[in-house]
Amino acid sequence: MHRLLAVVLVVVVLVGGRLPALAQSDEDVRAAAAAVGLSQLEAAGDFDALYDRMHPDAQAIVPRKVVVGWYAEQFAPNGPGVATVTGVLTVPWVWEVTGQAYFDAAAVSYRQPFANGEVVEGIVHLVQDGQGEWRWFFGGSRAFVDEQVAKYDHVAVSGDLAALLPPVADPPAGLPLAEEGIRTAEAIAASFPDPAETIQRLAEWGWLESAYRDFEGEVTTTGGPWRIEASVHRFAAQSGTAKAMPYFAEARADLLGLRGVPAGLFDPGELMLTGQTPSGEEASLYSVKGPLLVRVTALALGDAPENHARSILDGVLARIPAPAGRTGAEATETPFPSPTVTPTVTSTPIPTATPALAPTGSTSVLQRSSATGAEDDPIPVGEYARIHD
Repeated sequence: MHRLLAVVLVVVVLVGGRLPALAQSDEDVRAAAAAVGLSQLEAAGDFDALYDRMHPDAQAIVPRKVVVGWYAEQFAPNGPGVATVTGVLTVPWVWEVTGQAYFDAAAVSYRQPFANGEVVEGIVHLVQDGQGEWRWFFGGSRAFVDEQVAKYDHVAVSGDLAALLPPVADPPAGLPLAEEGIRTAEAIAASFPDPAETIQRLAEWGWLESAYRDFEGEVTTTGGPWRIEASVHRFAAQSGTAKAMPYFAEARADLLGLRGVPAGLFDPGELMLTGQTPSGEEASLYSVKGPLLVRVTALALGDAPENHARSILDGVLARIPAPAGRTGAEATETPFPSPTVTPTVTSTPIPTATPALAPTGSTSVLQRSSATGAEDDPIPVGEYARIHD
């Protein structure tokens, strides 16, 4: 029998962790609470946790990075708020992506506010998993899901990303190629001081893929740098690269004893580290360009590596194509679809992930400038290759 829950769940009550006493079934109430919980994750930008609440049938079709990438790039900029549930109806429902029928789905109607003051009304379908938890589904059609998988699920690094790196045919400073390839999120995280934290942050920030290319020659006191490293990371949106850059730089500085150059000397979205190693001076220059995070490292003896890092970075940035114009988004069933008009940002703050902080007891990389005159312990030759940022 179809059951209609004619009640409005007040958001402020739900945020406090309580549900009003209702005469309807417990499952109606639980489905409504689950829907509100999904919108809370959307408002907080916790898309990794949102994926964890997706139905196993949907997880079997749609990879995590696809959902995180779509939300970070297509949904989060709209400034979603916490939804209010207006009704729950138990119905048979078919997920059009697979054609699978579910005979006891909860059709939860809701109203969700966005940052521009617009309020969207819609319905999200939830289905219980094997443990009786109400779960959601991503995508309203197979065509839409296939399109998002093709866009965000990069099994190997895409050729256009590798093409941004310094070319082997015209190597920087005439150095021979030492190593090139791709790194998974797990490989990157394993080189950081706290791998578990790093892999979690990469997921939260919508990390998608990475390519790197290193060049190395004989260590010499003349003739420019003897080692050049270049890497490019692609995130789902610039909001991810903006959070990742200081986090990556902090880890590299702490591991290698480097110092930050005052930010006022660089363009917005750039950061440089410098420091002395047993094999010469290192300069690592980071830059954010849309959803891409670029790092170029130069090592030299008797030469200024900063100039080489800048020249190579400028070459990488020049190879990044301008973003193509966007077309209208296809309608999709997400927990709470975005409004048809992109909201403008208001003065009301939208919750975001916690910014990366320096490890306890350490100084911010931008505070640890060469003006302090502090000396670090010697860094063994090759130690600079420990961290894969």
